[in-house]
Amino acid sequence: MSTLSNLSTAQIAALTTATIASLTSSDIASISSAQMGAMTTAQVGALTTMAIRGIGSVQASGLTTAQMAKFSTAQLQQLSSLAIRGLSTDNIVALTTAQAAELSSRQVSALSSTQVAAMETADLVKLSTIAVKGLGKTQVAGLTTGQVAALTTAQTAVLSSLTLSGLSSTQVAALTTAQIGALTSIAIKGLTSTQTAGLTTAQVAKLSTAQIKALSVSAMKGLSTANIVALSTAQAAEISSQQVAALSSTQVAAMETADLVKLSTVAVKGLGQSQVAGLSTAQVAALTTAQAAVLSSVSLGGLSSTQMAAMTTAQIGALTSISIKGLTATQTEGLTTAQLAKLSTAQIRALGSSAMAGLSTANIVAISTAQAAELSSVQLKALSSTQMAAMETADLVKLSTAAFRGLASDQIDGLSTAQVAAITTAQAAVMSSTMLGSMSSTQLAAVTTAQIGAMSSIAIKGLTSTQTEGLTTAQLAKLSTAQIKALSGSAMSGLSTANIVAISTAQAAELSSAQIRSLSSTQMAAMETADLVKLTTLAVKALGEDQVEGLTTAQVAALTTAQAAVLSDTALGGLSSTQMAAMTTAQIGALTSRSIKGLGATQTAGLTTAQLAKLSTDQIKGLGASAMSGLSTANIVAISTAQAAELSSVQLRALSSTQMAAMETADLVKLSTAAIRGLAADQIDGLSTAQVAAITTAQTAVLSSTMLGELSSTQMAAMTTAQIGALSTLALKGLGATQTEGLTTAQMAKLSTDQIKVLGSSAISGLSTANIVAISTAQAAELSSTQVSALSSTQVAAMETADLVKLDTSAMRGLGVDQVAGLTTAQVAALTTAQAAVLTDITLSGLSSTQMGAMTTAQIGALTSRSLRGLTSTQTEGLTTAQMAKLSTDQIKALGSSAMSGLGTASIVALTTAQAAELSSVQIAALGSAQMAAMETADLVKLDTSAIRGFGADQVSGLTTAQVAAITTAQTAVLSSSMLGALSSTQMAAMTTAQIGALGTLALKGLGATQTEGLTTAQLAKLSTDQIKVLGNSAISGLSTANVVAISTAQAAELSSTQVAAFSSTQIAAMETADLVKLDTSAIKGLSSTGIAGLTSAQAAALTTGQITALSTLQIGNISTSSIVGMGTAAIQAFTTNQMGGFNSQQIAALTTAQVAALQTQDIAALSDTQTEAFTSTQLAAMSTAQLNALFL
Repeated sequence: MSTLSNLSTAQIAALTTATIASLTSSDIASISSAQMGAMTTAQVGALTTMAIRGIGSVQASGLTTAQMAKFSTAQLQQLSSLAIRGLSTDNIVALTTAQAAELSSRQVSALSSTQVAAMETADLVKLSTIAVKGLGKTQVAGLTTGQVAALTTAQTAVLSSLTLSGLSSTQVAALTTAQIGALTSIAIKGLTSTQTAGLTTAQVAKLSTAQIKALSVSAMKGLSTANIVALSTAQAAEISSQQVAALSSTQVAAMETADLVKLSTVAVKGLGQSQVAGLSTAQVAALTTAQAAVLSSVSLGGLSSTQMAAMTTAQIGALTSISIKGLTATQTEGLTTAQLAKLSTAQIRALGSSAMAGLSTANIVAISTAQAAELSSVQLKALSSTQMAAMETADLVKLSTAAFRGLASDQIDGLSTAQVAAITTAQAAVMSSTMLGSMSSTQLAAVTTAQIGAMSSIAIKGLTSTQTEGLTTAQLAKLSTAQIKALSGSAMSGLSTANIVAISTAQAAELSSAQIRSLSSTQMAAMETADLVKLTTLAVKALGEDQVEGLTTAQVAALTTAQAAVLSDTALGGLSSTQMAAMTTAQIGALTSRSIKGLGATQTAGLTTAQLAKLSTDQIKGLGASAMSGLSTANIVAISTAQAAELSSVQLRALSSTQMAAMETADLVKLSTAAIRGLAADQIDGLSTAQVAAITTAQTAVLSSTMLGELSSTQMAAMTTAQIGALSTLALKGLGATQTEGLTTAQMAKLSTDQIKVLGSSAISGLSTANIVAISTAQAAELSSTQVSALSSTQVAAMETADLVKLDTSAMRGLGVDQVAGLTTAQVAALTTAQAAVLTDITLSGLSSTQMGAMTTAQIGALTSRSLRGLTSTQTEGLTTAQMAKLSTDQIKALGSSAMSGLGTASIVALTTAQAAELSSVQIAALGSAQMAAMETADLVKLDTSAIRGFGADQVSGLTTAQVAAITTAQTAVLSSSMLGALSSTQMAAMTTAQIGALGTLALKGLGATQTEGLTTAQLAKLSTDQIKVLGNSAISGLSTANVVAISTAQAAELSSTQVAAFSSTQIAAMETADLVKLDTSAIKGLSSTGIAGLTSAQAAALTTGQITALSTLQIGNISTSSIVGMGTAAIQAFTTNQMGGFNSQQIAALTTAQVAALQTQDIAALSDTQTEAFTSTQLAAMSTAQLNALFL
């Protein structure tokens, strides 16, 4: 029946049982929950078991409790898991005990926890054991405590471990002891801490040993302390090591000692560190020796010092060596001396570093000699210095040599002097350098000579100053040569002066360079000379500056020549002047050239002239700069010529000016040229004039520029002409004004042209005027521009003209403003044209007007355009008309503004037309009004239009009327507005009509009232309409009435409102009516209140209707009454209603009867009360009825 799902519930209920019986599982699966619920109990009973299989969760959810009750056991068995899940809790409650008994494990497993919870206990206990196996973890969680308690022991017996794990602690607590007893060991394994937390002590007591064994680690963790207490000894005996390991320290602490001792040794192995830590002292003490024997090293590590102290000696004895390794300081701190005494040697050996560190000083004292003998180096190293100090000497001497080697620095440091003295020679023999190095001076003093003798050389190396400070002379005397050799530098530095004195010659002979190096100056001073001379040369080589400094003069004098020969440069550098003086000449002779380098000023200051005389040339060469500087003037004088000849430039440079001044001339001339090169500035400065004069030409030839630069003028004057000639060009570059001031004319004359060439600016500037005069023409010809530029104006003025004209053109370029200014007019006039041609613009700017006037026309012609740019008004003021006439057009072009402004009026007049034609706008702009007025009209008209653009206000105002009239139309055309604005009315009137016509519209904008006042009617008539348009307000206001009359109708037609606004009432009144009517309506709007008031009655009468309609109410109100009366009726009618509003009462009253009669009624109606009140009786009488009605109605 494919359409079954489409039937209504009524139709479903109407189906016959036969029809129902024929339904398939597919048919049933297609119906809704409502359709299912609509079935009658008879129909439900008629469903075949095959059809029942079609019931799903949807259909099952529609079943009623009545329908459910009618299900046969066979039908019930066919319900699928989905159908079971769809059953409501009411249906679950409705299940009969018979039906419940038929449920399968599959169906039970399909039930939700809510459904299971809804099942009545009567039904629940009817579930078969097979069905109960279907209960899962989630379903069991839904059981009520009543349901749990109602389960049969048979049902309980089949519960799985997984099912049991779903129970809560409350549900577990609801289980009866019978149920507990029925649980299988396998099921018990499912219990976790969640479940066991709910177990009662009664339930725990009922657990069998097998069940106890089955409890998981998690289950053990959940047992309460009450349950732990409740454990029987039999149960405790079955607990495994894993279960024990799961117990917390609190649980273990709750275990009764009777139970605790029943734990198997395997179980005890499960005790962890934290669990052992939780044991009470009573529990600890109760442990059996068997249990103690299996405690692990980790377990023992959990004991506190108090717990440790609670252990019996039997338990201590039972501990294995392996477990003993777990003891730390925490545990051993609690050990009693009795317990310690019971530790076997094997157990002693097993104690770790931490355990050793925890032993009390009492325990250290209690250690037996047998136990001490077993201690290892690691164990011994773990002891503190306090513990070591507590060790009895009887035990200390039993320590093995291997253990003794393990002693650390702080432990050795903690040993008492008695302990130190008790150390066996065997133990002393194994002491390391570190151990010896940690001893104090007091401890070392306690060491016996036997111990000293037993110590190895390696150990001796560990001694430092701290220890050797305590060494007695007796101990030192016992040191073998091998041990002496082994002493470190630090140990040597700690030896007292008494010990230094006590050193034997044999011991002294073994001292190494490193040992000697470590001795202080005080120690060295204490050394007996007998020992000192026994020092090997290698040892002596090690002597440092400080040590040598401490030697007495007797010790210094006692040194063998072999020892002196190995003294280092550093050692020699430590000698004082007194010690140096104490050295024998034999020792001086034995010093190596290398060591001599160590001598400084301090040492050489003590050298005697006898010692100096013994120095070989090689030794002289070895003297350093400092050593040279320390030589006394007596020694400088004592230097032999052979020694002087060996001095280097470095050595010579080290001498002071005083030392140099003390040198004999015989020695000075023996100095090599290389050495001379080393002379410094202050040394040169210190030379006497005799020394300067004595210098050989070869030496002079190597003098540097720096050296020459240090000579004084006096020293310079002392030089011979031969020396002057020998000076190199490079050296001469060093001469400055200071030196050349001392040059004699004879020396000057000896300077070659090459030497002259290299003289610097400073040197040139120092030459006296006598030397300038003495310069030869050949020398002058070699002077450079740089040298010339260094000459002062005074020096230049002193130069003979014969020398001046020999200056090269390149040299002439060196002349500056100040120098040129110093030239005499004779010198200026003597310059060659070639020299003039190279004068720069800057140079020319230095000339005075007098010097400028002294120049020849040939020189003027030779000046470059570029140089002429330097001319200013100062120079051009001196130009003669002859010079002016010689200037080329290119030269004229080059004249600057300042030069132009300096030209006299005579020079302006002298301008040629060709020159004028080349003038620029910039040049023109520089001319004054007087200069412009002086310009001939022939020259003026030659000015280029671009030049004309340079005219300024002052220049324009300076033009004569003749010059104005002469300007060409092309020139006029480029006049600017500012130029026109500078013209006077007279100048304006002088312009021709052709010029007027040529004026540009932009230029005309510059005209003001001042200019237009001078316009003639002829000039005005020539203005084009475009020109008229651009006239400004000021220009318009300046027009005379004659010019206003002269305005043409065409011109009038072009006037703008702005221009019309500029007309005065007088000008307006002068305007002809023919011109007035040509004014554009836009122009009419420009009439000002004053202007419109000037209209005559004739002008007013002539206004066109278009002009009238363009008038504003403000303008209308300013029309005179006479002008109003002069208007025709057509004009009156042309006024708009709005314009009529502009009439004032006087204008209204002035209207003629004809004009009143012409008024429009709409205009009358719009009049204000003030206006209507102005009408006279005569005017009213002239009004029509319509007008009167418009007026009053």
